[in-house]
Amino acid sequence: DLRATPIPHDDGRLLGESTMFYAIILPLYNELNWPYLDELFRPVEGSVVDPASLRAGVLDRVTPVVAEATLVVPEVTPARGGGRQGLHTEEMGYLLAEMQHLHRSHPGVSW
Repeated sequence: DLRATPIPHDDGRLLGESTMFYAIILPLYNELNWPYLDELFRPVEGSVVDPASLRAGVLDRVTPVVAEATLVVPEVTPARGGGRQGLHTEEMGYLLAEMQHLHRSHPGVSW
């Protein structure tokens, strides 16, 4: 089981759950999700704060955490985005349809 084999750092401590499983999954997860970070800083109509003005501060905080986790900030093309404007991929359409079906099948239910 890859999740049961800890990977010690040079000073002997473990970083979170640094097992072989996480050594494989975290970099992949980071690379797959990093393109979506850009959408957080795109303009939002009616927003009091310009999200772009937060970018440097957020990256100043996130980058050291990524480095401490022995990951690297991947050089990737930002994702298409547009979710806040209702522009979604085909896959998201299926998820939204399922969520609407649940809501309509169980009116008044809260989770």
